[in-house]
Amino acid sequence: HKATSSLLSRDDVIVVASVSCIYGIGEVEEYKNKMLTLTKGQEIERNYVLGRLVDMLYERSNFDLKRGTFRVKGDVVELIPAYQRTNGILIEFFGDEIDRICEFDVVTGAILKEKKSVSIFPASHFVTSEDKLKIAFNNIKEDEVIDKSRYYAEAIISKYNWQEIGIEEFKIFEKNELIKRLQ
Repeated sequence: HKATSSLLSRDDVIVVASVSCIYGIGEVEEYKNKMLTLTKGQEIERNYVLGRLVDMLYERSNFDLKRGTFRVKGDVVELIPAYQRTNGILIEFFGDEIDRICEFDVVTGAILKEKKSVSIFPASHFVTSEDKLKIAFNNIKEDEVIDKSRYYAEAIISKYNWQEIGIEEFKIFEKNELIKRLQ
């Protein structure tokens, strides 16, 4: 996650990795579109921010704050991005305005520095937009030969973590459709 977030937020990054490290990483545009940028003084509802964090596959946890989770205490939202290990982000609201953004040490809770803005990237590389999921579901429903595993996958997608599973189901459908057209 650190390499991906650095590539998308900075101009001075070079990543050296084997193909297996980057294979199947998900779609860069989808990942980038899910990014949330917050600025001190910005007018934005706290509940909107919480909804976006959930949409970005962060999990709410009132007790155990770890990578990919966030917690809420009144007007304060604390989160540990998936690309961080030692530092978290504290966002303090005053009504519908961001009053303060800080970076804090996750072990001690000490404030390390105040920030003017912060870009938060998704907790998983496998994020998918609602539009792509709807297209995938519609195409799957229109497909004449939908086997039991497709029905099962759709039920799982709907009931559980639909974004992470959804992209894989969508890719399977695209592959099957391509094979049909080539025959």
